[in-house]
Amino acid sequence: MRKLLFFFVLLTWPCLAQSSWNVDVQLVRLKPGVKLDYVMEPAQWQQQLKEGEVLDQGSTISTEKEAYLFLGRKYPVTFFDPRAGMSQVNYVDVGYKAALSFTPLEGGRVQLDCSLEKKAFFDQKLPLPTVDVFQAHSTLLVKPGQVAIAAVSRGGVGVGYFKELYPGRNFTDKDLFVWAVCARKL
Repeated sequence: MRKLLFFFVLLTWPCLAQSSWNVDVQLVRLKPGVKLDYVMEPAQWQQQLKEGEVLDQGSTISTEKEAYLFLGRKYPVTFFDPRAGMSQVNYVDVGYKAALSFTPLEGGRVQLDCSLEKKAFFDQKLPLPTVDVFQAHSTLLVKPGQVAIAAVSRGGVGVGYFKELYPGRNFTDKDLFVWAVCARKL
């Protein structure tokens, strides 16, 4: 029994020695014309939120220096597979994926590398629905607890995507959509 306990501690020790992070990602629609800073203190971000609406929010705890989040749904796509001679169902992630990595720097700052991907249906009338993908990559220097704007979409073409993912909402071409990230060391 002691050997088994020792082996368990030996396997889990690297996880216990690493820092843990809590990562919050928000997708927010802001009113047109709102001036944004790309790095803000929490109180400043709360003030910004008064000029908008949180569309989606995700949170995760990472015991490593990376975190992955998915905000959305799995959508079934049915297609005929001629090799199998029958219909097949494939599930497509529709929504937002975020891959975040942290590099602690001297002086208490953190380098936050963000890779954001958004998938939405472009045309569902074709025999196979067309999926449109938007990707953004950013690197920001923040202090733990600060809110960073990882990506911004300004209305226009993107409005169709948001209408697909959030039916019933009244989006306009002038809306401002932002992905805000906040990392806190636990």
